[in-house]
Amino acid sequence: PFITIIAKYVHQDYYNAIIKHSTSLTWIYQKIRQDYNIEHKGIHFMNILDLKWDQTGQTTAVGFYNQYRSMIIGNLGKKNDVIEWKNETLKEDEKLSASYEDL
Repeated sequence: PFITIIAKYVHQDYYNAIIKHSTSLTWIYQKIRQDYNIEHKGIHFMNILDLKWDQTGQTTAVGFYNQYRSMIIGNLGKKNDVIEWKNETLKEDEKLSASYEDL
């Protein structure tokens, strides 16, 4: 019951795997992190180069945009992060500006 509800909200490629193999919500999160190479200690910014539009229609345009945007947002600096090349400390969290949203 609970697993079925979760399975309906993930990408369709995961539905059967979740229904047949998942044992918990943690298992689902771990599977998605593993498949998308998401680490707990930050996001790999250079993975943005590997992002490709899926012409088979498995990913919607909105889904593709959200993947791209998520990678950018995951790499924004946080308050007190040190920018080494400038030898400066951020005074506040970096934010995604409206002009960057149009990339």
